[in-house]
Amino acid sequence: MSTIHSAADDNSKGRRCIFHWSMYTNAFAENGCILVRHKDNGTFEKVLVDNKSGLVALSEQTIDSLVVSGQHQANLFELGSGEQTSPTRLDLPERYYRVLKAGETYSLVFPGAEIGMWAWGSIQDNVGLEMKAGTLLPSGLRSRPRAKKGQGQPQLIMPGGALLTFTAVAEEVAWPERAAREAQVGFVAANTEEQRWRMMQQAAARRKAESSVPLGPSDRIPGAPMFSASLRCPPTLRGRGYFDVEIVIKYEGVERSGDQPVTFHWLSLVSEQQPGGFQIYRRRRGDAPGDSGAESGTWESCELEETSFGFMIVDEPDISVRVGQHNHFTSLRPGESWTTTQTLSGDDTELPRDMAPGDVFRCTFEEAAVDWWDWGVMEDHAETVVKLPCYEAGNVTEPSDNGGRPKLVVSSAKPVEFAIIE
Repeated sequence: MSTIHSAADDNSKGRRCIFHWSMYTNAFAENGCILVRHKDNGTFEKVLVDNKSGLVALSEQTIDSLVVSGQHQANLFELGSGEQTSPTRLDLPERYYRVLKAGETYSLVFPGAEIGMWAWGSIQDNVGLEMKAGTLLPSGLRSRPRAKKGQGQPQLIMPGGALLTFTAVAEEVAWPERAAREAQVGFVAANTEEQRWRMMQQAAARRKAESSVPLGPSDRIPGAPMFSASLRCPPTLRGRGYFDVEIVIKYEGVERSGDQPVTFHWLSLVSEQQPGGFQIYRRRRGDAPGDSGAESGTWESCELEETSFGFMIVDEPDISVRVGQHNHFTSLRPGESWTTTQTLSGDDTELPRDMAPGDVFRCTFEEAAVDWWDWGVMEDHAETVVKLPCYEAGNVTEPSDNGGRPKLVVSSAKPVEFAIIE
């Protein structure tokens, strides 16, 4: 993560300034961050990074001029005394990865640089202004920049000294497709795909550990709502298109008493934190059909690969939301159903890349517990406040015990299957 701070200065009298600065290019260009290795004797050794031969060029190029538009412009910042930019995530380029050795400790050190284009005032103050970088000198540096024709600007320096220390670690289990995917899509894209694969492996291991003691009928406490699940899908998928599996949750009623409506956190039934819920298995073409369910040797667990993978902030404080106004909650009355869709994509990478005509997929919905529920409809909970993780797509964190109400268990659904055809 990279952040720019403007030092507090009593002499600046609150003056603001704008400047053009590419976080990525300035960090990793030839004159950017220095990589040093920590030696066993307590000294440091500079590591040479190949910035020129045989590697993909940086995605951003240095520009020589910029006209301030007043709208959003990439890499144009505005700061006042004592302020700072929002953190920016920077991915380490391939050229740095190539020189790292597992088990070694390194530091990335920013040596400092001159900001080529800047001006006093806010962005709105400078709408229409053309900022120009100075002339490129033989040394690789530039002469003083100009904000207006004939008007020189004093030197503006981004101080050096910021550093990040880390230890290079080799993953214990290699990604089987690493070499093939890197050759096909390149180093950076393969990194993203490998990270996605590792996240799925971790999620599968977590579900396996958490589901060692399955939910059963005895978990249904008298007085708790009774929910059931069913699945629907077409019998075939042609080629590698999109395919929808419907998950239907039905409110059967209340065991032994009552017919009250229920409001519940539906997202918890389909989130990665759910040890039960939606699962998918594959029987490869040529395998003999088995009659003992997904646990037999002919079926293999098929972890879905999320095609919308990116990164998200997960370590910010939990947020408070009003249940009756949040779209991750819904209400049902006895006999009513709520439906969601699990969209599977063969065009992208969500379904296995090596699936072929003749493969059969089995979808299941295994017994799952709702993390938060209460009596009443959504309107009754307009002012009911719970806490969710900062990224929202997770289980309710407060109250952690669902306010002491009994566990709401959704029973398993009958599996459905679909086949891949030509």
